[in-house]
Amino acid sequence: KINVVTEYTPQLVTHIVCGANAQGLAPRVLKYLRGILDGKPILRFDWYWALVEGRNPRDVDYLIAGDVTSGVTGAVRASLEAHQRK
Repeated sequence: KINVVTEYTPQLVTHIVCGANAQGLAPRVLKYLRGILDGKPILRFDWYWALVEGRNPRDVDYLIAGDVTSGVTGAVRASLEAHQRK
């Protein structure tokens, strides 16, 4: 089941879906930064389409690589790993 929310609340949001360029970099917007701070998977839109089509995509295969301001940073993966250790 997919639920789209219009307001970010860490308790309700499980994944963040962002547009990305060819290098897998997302714009540095508030939802991207909040997702990093809260340890949410930040994924490319093709993850969403794979989910809708019933392909059961693995989050790790669709993670955003970084943002257009800083480039490839690994911040999304590092944030997920840090929050999983808590």
